[in-house]
Amino acid sequence: MKRVLAIASIAIRNAVRSRMVISLLAMLLLAVIGIPLSVQGDGTLEGHVRIVIGYTMGFASALLGLSALWAGALAVSQEIAERQIHLLAAKPVHRFQIWLGKWLGLMAVNTVLLAASGAATYGLLRWTTQPARMEEADRARLMNDVLAAHRPVLPVPWDVEPAARQVLAERVERGEIPSQMTPGAALQSIRQELLLRTSTIAPGERRDWSFQLPPGSADASSLNLRYRFSSSQFSLEQVRGLWLVGPPTRPELIQRSVTNAPSVTHELALPASALSPGNALSVSYVNNHPSPVTIVFAPEDGLQIRVPAGPFEGNFARALLVVLARLAFLTAVGVTMGTLFSVPVAAFMSMAFVLLLQLSSYVESLARQAILVPWHGGEAGGPNWVDALFRGFFQGLHFLLAPLAGPDALDAAATGLLVDGATLVRVLLVQVVAYGGALALFGTYVFNRRELALPSS
Repeated sequence: MKRVLAIASIAIRNAVRSRMVISLLAMLLLAVIGIPLSVQGDGTLEGHVRIVIGYTMGFASALLGLSALWAGALAVSQEIAERQIHLLAAKPVHRFQIWLGKWLGLMAVNTVLLAASGAATYGLLRWTTQPARMEEADRARLMNDVLAAHRPVLPVPWDVEPAARQVLAERVERGEIPSQMTPGAALQSIRQELLLRTSTIAPGERRDWSFQLPPGSADASSLNLRYRFSSSQFSLEQVRGLWLVGPPTRPELIQRSVTNAPSVTHELALPASALSPGNALSVSYVNNHPSPVTIVFAPEDGLQIRVPAGPFEGNFARALLVVLARLAFLTAVGVTMGTLFSVPVAAFMSMAFVLLLQLSSYVESLARQAILVPWHGGEAGGPNWVDALFRGFFQGLHFLLAPLAGPDALDAAATGLLVDGATLVRVLLVQVVAYGGALALFGTYVFNRRELALPSS
C-alpha cells in the first residue's frame, strides 16, 4: 500500500505543479459567484435555489468531469511518451499499483475541488436566504418546501397490462402495427396510451388515486400534494377544480377548491391527520370548471405526495457524493485510456466515450426498433438478418450504458427531493466498484503487455 500511496502523492504533486488545481479552483469559484449573478431565474424562491445549486454545481461537476477525463488520460500516457514511467516500471511495482496510485491521486484532487465548490455554493445559498434578505413567510416556505429533503410518493399504478395486451392483439389482427416497430415497443406505446387515458379528466368528471405512504409519514407536520396538468384550451386560462383528500374510509374528509394555471407546478399543503392508520391516502380531483375543458395529469409525475424526509444539509452532502462517484468513474475511464493509447488518442477516446454516454437515450431508441436499415430490401419490407445484427449491437451497447444513467442528484437536491442512501450505495456499487473495477482490471491487463521502452524515431 505504501507504493500506491507514494504514486498517488506523485500524481498530486504533478497536478499542483502543472497549475491544474489552481486553475480549476479559480474557475470553479468564479462560476459559483458569477452564475447566480448573471443568470436570471423565474423570480420565485424555488428558481433562485435551482440556479444556485442546480446550475452552479451542475457547471462545476461538468467542468470537473472533463478535467478528470483529461488528467486521467495524461496521467499514464504522458509519462510513457516522456519516458518518465521507466523510473516506476524498473522498480518492483506492479502495473496495477501504478494504475491505482494514479487514480487515487487524481481522486484526491477531485475531492478537494468538489468539496470547495460545494462549500462555496452552500455558503452563497445561506447568505442569499438569510432572514434579513427576505420576508419571514417566504423564508419559512423556502425552508419547509425547498431547503429540505422530501420523499416523493407516486400514486398506486393502474393495472393496464391485460387491456394493453388485448388492444395489441386487436391491432395486430387488423394490421395497424407498423412493420418497423417491434411487438415490445408497440405494447409499451399502448400502455402509455391507456395510462394517459386514466389521467384524463373530462368536464364534470372525477378521477381517484390511491397513495401508500412510507411508515412514519403520519408524524410529519404536513404533507405536500404537488401536481401539474395540461388543459385542452389553447390559452393559459386558469382552471377551476376541487380536491378531495382523506383516508380510504373517508375519501372526502378534506375538500379544497383551487383555481390553477396549466403547465405550472402547484402545491397543496395537507395535514398528516388525513392518513389512515396504515398510511393509506385517497386523493380525488373533480373537474368543475364552468366552461367545457379537459385536463390531463402526466402519468409519470403529474401527481405526487412529498413527505418530509430530513434536513437539506445531509441531502446536499449525499448529492455531492453521487457526483464524486461519477468523477471516480470518469477518472477510471481516463486512466485506462491512458494505459491503452498515446496522449492524443487517449484524450480523444475519453471524450468520445463521454459523447457516447450523452447519446444513451438515442441508443436505447435504436435498440427498440425492428427495422434499422430500411433500404436493404427485405421481404415485404420487413426486418431481416441485417436489422437483427444492428439491433443486437445496439441492445448490447444499451445494456452496457443503461446502468451508468444515474439520477441527477444535484437537480433533486435543488428541488427538495430526497437523495436517499440506497441511491448513493447503488451509484457507488455500479460506477465505482463494478465499472471502475472492470476498467482497472482491463487497463492493468493491457498495461502489463504494453512495451514501454520502444526506441524513438
